[in-house]
Amino acid sequence: MSKLIRLFICFDKQPILLIGILLFLVGCDSRKKVDYDVPVSIIDYESLTSRNFEQIPEDIVSKMEFVAFDTVSDALFGRVDKVKFVDSSLFILDQRLNAILEFDRSGKFIRKFQRKGRALYEYLQITDFDIDRESGVLYVLDSHTDKVNLYDSDFNFIASHTLDFEADILKSVGGKIIFGLASWNSGRAKGYKIGQTDSQCKMENQVLYYDEYIDPAYVFSSYRFTDCEQNVVYNQPIDNNAYVLSRDLNLRQIIRFDFGACNVPDENKKDVESKLDKFENYCFIKDYVAVKGDLIIGKLRDHGKSRCFIVDRKNGIKYESQPVELFSNSLFTEYDDPFIFSYFMTTNVNPKDVSLPDHIIDHIHAGGCAIGIQQLK
Repeated sequence: MSKLIRLFICFDKQPILLIGILLFLVGCDSRKKVDYDVPVSIIDYESLTSRNFEQIPEDIVSKMEFVAFDTVSDALFGRVDKVKFVDSSLFILDQRLNAILEFDRSGKFIRKFQRKGRALYEYLQITDFDIDRESGVLYVLDSHTDKVNLYDSDFNFIASHTLDFEADILKSVGGKIIFGLASWNSGRAKGYKIGQTDSQCKMENQVLYYDEYIDPAYVFSSYRFTDCEQNVVYNQPIDNNAYVLSRDLNLRQIIRFDFGACNVPDENKKDVESKLDKFENYCFIKDYVAVKGDLIIGKLRDHGKSRCFIVDRKNGIKYESQPVELFSNSLFTEYDDPFIFSYFMTTNVNPKDVSLPDHIIDHIHAGGCAIGIQQLK
């Protein structure tokens, strides 16, 4: 609606042309709620038995293994935007640093990938990345220039592909690439949430429609694809549906979280900035959701705070971390099947969630950072 108002102001002196433009826009962007013919599993979140993180049994999640990272100058980073665990190496994306750092399982620094620039083999910003587990090829998405660069396992440049669509995230699957398409995408596959391309980034398939209840001008959190038992799970805020798809993009099921009176009303998903105060009363999924059998793991924006959760559907139990300030939660930073990663750069961790061992506390106090690794069973 705001776009139509701005057009009215710009074309105030030509009402006939304006009417044509308005009709065209309404006709092209009349998105409706879409129902998909797949099983839908409802998670009645409020009805689940609530327990805290220290009560998570080890047959659900393994004990946390702590890794202290090297503090040599090239190994320093300030935040974790994504973690990939490939062939015993940890690859960590720091978008502020605009680099990917590789460490071994003990935290020893191996190398840094950083190619910022405007040359063909460079990027302006690493929006997302993935690593093919078979070939070792590194895929780097640069949404600023709408391109994907490929590098081999030694970080040597292979190719650059210009996209004829706009994307937020990507994932390499069996020689093809799955993209999370931007809500403002005006190129190929416009109006879809997910697109699949060939190895040259040429669109072959698209699934899931954006409905009318979306605000492209406001982003609550990042989001990503998660691997889960040969499936791919997708969720993008503000949407309490976790879509479970096969690796060739067949929608298999929808897992729908119901937070009762705390659900975000559809009308408040549009023009979000003018309604931000209302979001202090809402609850919705953010960052990612992973599904493994009867277990669901993810993160919530809960009444203006951030918290992590594990839902045990079989036993009707939810395990929740203590609520913390938004963007300050180090727990469950990332999920890379079957591993859960938690990032620690301060000791400000609630002991009811996790107790840091003395050597990790000392390492952090000395200016270092660490990661906790657990396995979802």
